[in-house]
Amino acid sequence: MVFLVMGAIVLIGLIVVADIAARAWAEQRVAEEIETRLPESVTGDVSVDIGGFSVFAQYLTGRFDDVRLRSNDLTVESVPVRADVSLGGVPTDTSQTVDTADGELVLTQGAVSSLLAQQGLEGDVSFTGNRVAYDTTATFLGQSFAISLEATPSVSAGALIFTPDEASVGVGGLNVQLDELFPALGTEGLQVCIAQYLPEVVQLESVTIAGERAIIGISARELPLEESALARTGSCS
Repeated sequence: MVFLVMGAIVLIGLIVVADIAARAWAEQRVAEEIETRLPESVTGDVSVDIGGFSVFAQYLTGRFDDVRLRSNDLTVESVPVRADVSLGGVPTDTSQTVDTADGELVLTQGAVSSLLAQQGLEGDVSFTGNRVAYDTTATFLGQSFAISLEATPSVSAGALIFTPDEASVGVGGLNVQLDELFPALGTEGLQVCIAQYLPEVVQLESVTIAGERAIIGISARELPLEESALARTGSCS
C-alpha cells in the first residue's frame, strides 16, 4: 500500500510538472500567434496567461476556458497603448471564434494628443479629475486665436467623444461663434476614432479618466482568430 501511495504521488507530481511545462509552451505559442495576427497599424509584444486547472484537459475539450492577454508596449500608428484583455472560450482550432473578449486600453495624455493630431486636430490634452482639457489655436480672418476646452469624455460608435462643458476663446473683443472658429468641434464635440485601429468586431464600452490615464473599456463576442479577419478594422462612420 505504501508503495502504491508513493507511486501515485510521484505520478501526480510528474503530471503536474508536465502540465506546467505544457502551459508555458502553450502560452508562448499563443503569444507568438497573436503578435503575427495583429492589424498592420498595431505592433508590440504580448504576454499570455492561460487559466484553469489543466492545460491538457482544456486542450482535449478543444477550448481554453480563460486566457489573459497583456501588453505594456503596444503601439498604434506609433502611439503607445497599454492593453489588458481577458478571453473566454478560446478554441484550439483557429478557424473558429473566441466566445468572449473583455478588457481595457490605457492611453496617456500624450497618446490622446497624438491620436487627435493624426486626425488633423493639433493641440495639447491634459486630464483633470474626470474631465479632459484641450488647448489649441485656430485662425480666423487672418488672425490666430487660442482656444481652451474642458470636456466630458464618452464613447459612441467606435469613437472617443469629448463634449465641451466649458470653452474660452481669445478673440480680442471680436464677436465670433466657437463653431465658426473651430469647425472640427462638430455638434457632439471632438471625436477620436478608435475603431479604425481595432478588429471590426471589437466595441468600445466605456471611458474613465484616472489620474493621467484614459481607460477605455472594450468588448467583443465571437472574436475571429484568422489573420485576415483580425486585419479588418472598424470605422466610425
